Amino acid sequence: MVKKRSQKDTPDISLEEVMEQLPGHIYWKTKNGILLGCSKKTWEDFKLASLNEYIGKTDYDLLPKAQADKLTQIDKEVINTGKPIVTEEESDICDGTTALYLTHKAPLRAKDGSIVGISGVSLNVTKARREELQRFHLLESVIALTPGHVYWKDKNGKYLGCNNEQAKSLGLSSRNEIINKVPYERLSSEAASLLKAGDNEVLQYGRTITLEESGIREDGTTGFFLTKKTPLYDECGNVDGLVGISVDITDRKAAEALRAKQALMEAAAQVSHDIRSPLAALNTVLRNLPTIPEDQRILIRNAVRRINDIANNLLVDYRGETPEPKTSDNDQQPPATQKTELLSSLLDTLLSEKKAQMGDRRVELNLDIEVEAFGLFATIDSTQFKRVISNLLNNAIEAIKGTGDVTVRLEKQADFARIRLIDTGKGMPPAVLTKIKTGGITHGKTGGTGIGIASAIGLVEQGGGHFDMTSQVGQGTTVIIDLPTAPAPDWFQEALMLEPDSTVVILDDDESIHGIWTSRCQPFLAEITLRHIHHSKTFREYCAAADLSQSLFLVDYELLGSDETGLDLVEGLALSDRAILVTSRYEEAKVRAQAKKLGVKIIPKNFSPYIAIQLVQTAQAQAPSQEQPQLVFIDDDNTLTRAWEQAAEFTGVCIKTFNRTADLRDALATLAKSTPIYIDSNLGESISGELFAKELYERGFTELYLASGYPKGYFGDLPWIKDVVGKAPPF
Repeated sequence: MVKKRSQKDTPDISLEEVMEQLPGHIYWKTKNGILLGCSKKTWEDFKLASLNEYIGKTDYDLLPKAQADKLTQIDKEVINTGKPIVTEEESDICDGTTALYLTHKAPLRAKDGSIVGISGVSLNVTKARREELQRFHLLESVIALTPGHVYWKDKNGKYLGCNNEQAKSLGLSSRNEIINKVPYERLSSEAASLLKAGDNEVLQYGRTITLEESGIREDGTTGFFLTKKTPLYDECGNVDGLVGISVDITDRKAAEALRAKQALMEAAAQVSHDIRSPLAALNTVLRNLPTIPEDQRILIRNAVRRINDIANNLLVDYRGETPEPKTSDNDQQPPATQKTELLSSLLDTLLSEKKAQMGDRRVELNLDIEVEAFGLFATIDSTQFKRVISNLLNNAIEAIKGTGDVTVRLEKQADFARIRLIDTGKGMPPAVLTKIKTGGITHGKTGGTGIGIASAIGLVEQGGGHFDMTSQVGQGTTVIIDLPTAPAPDWFQEALMLEPDSTVVILDDDESIHGIWTSRCQPFLAEITLRHIHHSKTFREYCAAADLSQSLFLVDYELLGSDETGLDLVEGLALSDRAILVTSRYEEAKVRAQAKKLGVKIIPKNFSPYIAIQLVQTAQAQAPSQEQPQLVFIDDDNTLTRAWEQAAEFTGVCIKTFNRTADLRDALATLAKSTPIYIDSNLGESISGELFAKELYERGFTELYLASGYPKGYFGDLPWIKDVVGKAPPF
């Protein structure tokens, strides 16, 4: 049973009292905008004396026209649609400032459902909105100044906003300019395609992704960015766009790439070093294969050459060298930078590079170096020299249709090095050959001008050399380049002089190098002792216990498992005066510099199978002789004078050698004036060999010769000199 509520339980509160206690403004008006009533706060805020002053007025009576126009437009929308509207409206308040109101407007309907007016409730949200705007502006400022690239896009991939760095990278003066732009316009088609793919994965599947992508950096260049993209959702939970943050990692990737390259280069150097030692051993064995069938010798030789090519190309990578840029024949040559270069090494490296560039051409490139030519040096510009040989090789390869051979041969002549390039191409008739050698025409080369040959001739002759070509139709072409040899540089050990009863100590971590020296020293093992050491610790122990007074040390630079190099050991144990460095890293500046500082000479490992080795008598072992010498030789290099003495002993020639001009001056009284005297040009003293020869000439000596690696034309007119000869003994 329901108890009926009594009338006295119902509070006696009027509608007006209720409205007065509600926040905001409550009002109602006709369809034509005539105000019919409002809450007390509403007419008080408009500074009206009573409700009666409010009734009958319109918004245009109370507000500026611009504000009234906007309110009227909203009223019309409510009346036309018959639906409530929630909106924000501006209205002037009593203190003369403009307030912002959150307004709910709904249609007023008669009992028959027809719309007769509008009711509204407006809450003053000015303070709340101001605080919201402050927070928004703070957020905007934070986003604008955020490092990296921050941006957001709509579901079509168009920009809606971004921070300063993103705007700057796109060349915009303001962040607002980015709105509705497409981000792919300044990228390459490939980069744009990748960027679109990343955006689509986020927009279509609602996934958050992290990836590396291309983009425009602040300086306008294309860079690499580490990007995180995440979807934006609308109020219904549908993907409506994306926000992305990208950090420029271009410099970091470059540093990583550099570290990776350095690691690769170091690995390449180590592998090349490891390959060089067994290569040298194989070359030693190849010199003694007369009993092996020819086809097997060819197979082994080709395998060795291929391994050698791999080692050479690894060294090119290790040094960070880049191939010479391809130039047209008439390109201007760079300024010459001439140095004394080991020709066998230059040709070896060049042919390996050329083989790597040939692709699938069925042309065999061969390098043939005479044993006597391995230690030949020439004063040349290596860049121009390699360009000349490279162009000539290109010509030879192009002259061969199908399969064929190109052989580069290095030979030792009297006082020059001869390089032959021999191809099995189609050859040329005499008339064409003559014109090609004078420049201006080419033969059998599409687009050629012949200037390349003329340039090669000019460069060779400019360096005091000679260029020639021979050819026969159907037989091929041979190019001959003669270069004046230069004296070996200070770092190079030309020959190995072994003394009787001495000990040759070999320090190398590669067993194959020990095999080389055992093979090379085999003829002298009755007179000398070989000591093989593989580790730095064992080497130190040996040096601490042994008598080193009659020892020669052949030391590798890089020793496996040791923090010390061979040169470090030589320096630490004070072995500089009796040590020679044997290394495949002889071309490195730091290795040469340390060796020079210690006074240690170097034997390239690939030269070890070919270096001249002689057994010489010590000064104490030589019996004094009063016999008049048949010739005299003076050179500041003790190794070279010993070599002449050994050669004289083998041939039965009586010779007297000197290393200092003072010693020869003291002995002049014992010499016949007709004694042939061979003098080095560079005596390592203040006086040159040429001037010392003039001094001897003025004392009555007439048979005077310069024993020099320089050509005759280098010295000019020296009437007191009979001839300029090489460093080899003339007997």
